Amino acid sequence: MKFILASILMAASSFVACIFLPWWTITISVFIIAIVLHQDPKKSFLAGFLALFFLWAGLSYWISFNNDHLLAQQLSVLILQMKQPLAMVFITGIIGGIVGGLSALVGHYARNAMT
Repeated sequence: MKFILASILMAASSFVACIFLPWWTITISVFIIAIVLHQDPKKSFLAGFLALFFLWAGLSYWISFNNDHLLAQQLSVLILQMKQPLAMVFITGIIGGIVGGLSALVGHYARNAMT
């Protein structure tokens, strides 16, 4: 239950933070939630990873869908050498997930260092 709560809070706070602040504020919100909701390191990393993977992949897909995948197609041709706009959505989600997971892991270890 704590894992699901942490994931939802991480995704929601990151979404709200990105509306008003720069993109990197997701690390601060995930870090704070990982400190407050203490879990073991694997669960903490996984909660941060999944929260931001689904947030970034979902937002990337929504933006890409609304412009008929034009930018995602062009970027996939440049990066992957093929027209795969959904692969770019997946890559975006992976990048967000790694950032979120590492931030949650640092939050976990910061809590352990404080106690």
